[in-house]
Amino acid sequence: MDPGAFLINRTLERERWARDKLALHAGRTVSFKLGPASVTWKIDESGSFHETKESPDLTLTLSPLRLPSLLAQPARWHELVEASGDSGLATTLEELSLTLPMLVEQAFTRALGPIAGAFVADTGRRMLGFPEYAAQRFGESVAR
Repeated sequence: MDPGAFLINRTLERERWARDKLALHAGRTVSFKLGPASVTWKIDESGSFHETKESPDLTLTLSPLRLPSLLAQPARWHELVEASGDSGLATTLEELSLTLPMLVEQAFTRALGPIAGAFVADTGRRMLGFPEYAAQRFGESVAR
């Protein structure tokens, strides 16, 4: 199994509501393009992802330089992700991406406990947002 699909499926194991949303798109395929890398997954009846060679119903393209920003602030989906194809599936994936910080924090909480887990998740969000913050500040100082 593809490592990315395995990780996402493992994350969604405890999130029945998320798998139910994905299951509505069973049989549909989505291609994720991150720079030169790409993978195509098919959604099955249980809402899980599996690698496939079929042509995608939806293609999501993201610059590798923008990935940290998306992980830190999934609400910026429309600004950072280019979607072409099945708009219903794209909307579902966008809605699910908004819950990503919560899912990561829950995983850290289960592994490290409530205080340390929340601290590590918050630190991770801040670190993911730092490159963009630094670039913005640099741009502002050059513009002066």
